[in-house]
Amino acid sequence: DETQASNSLFHDWSHFWVNPNAPVLIQKSPTLDVQLLERLKVLPTFHAIIVRHPMMVSTIWDSEPMNWLSSWTHVLDGLAEEQVDWYAVVTYEALVQYRDRVVEELAEVLRSGMTRHGIELGDKMSREINEGVA
Repeated sequence: DETQASNSLFHDWSHFWVNPNAPVLIQKSPTLDVQLLERLKVLPTFHAIIVRHPMMVSTIWDSEPMNWLSSWTHVLDGLAEEQVDWYAVVTYEALVQYRDRVVEELAEVLRSGMTRHGIELGDKMSREINEGVA
C-alpha cells in the first residue's frame, strides 16, 4: 500500500529534520531519492537540488565520471518529464559565489510554492524564509 509506504518512509526519515512537524520540510537531495520522495510523499516537498561540477571534485571525475553523469541524467530527465512537482536546481559554485542572491531566489520559490500548495506561512516561518534560514 502506497500510503503505508509513505508513512513508513516519513517516520524513518523524520529524525533527519530539525522539526518534522513544520508546515513544510525542505529536502536537499543529491540524486536518486528526489523521485522516490516525490512519489511517496506525505507532505508537499521542496527539493533544493544542488549540483556540483564534477571537475571541482577530482575524486569523482577521476574515478567514475560516467556514474556521476548517469545519476544526474536520471534526475534531470525526471525534472524535464515533470515527475517532480516543487524544486530548484542550483549549482554549488553559484551558491558559494552568490550566496545571498541564490538564497533570495530559493526563498521566493519556497514562498510561491507554499502559496500554491495552500500552506499557511506563520510569522516565524515568514521571517525565517526572508532571512534565508528556513
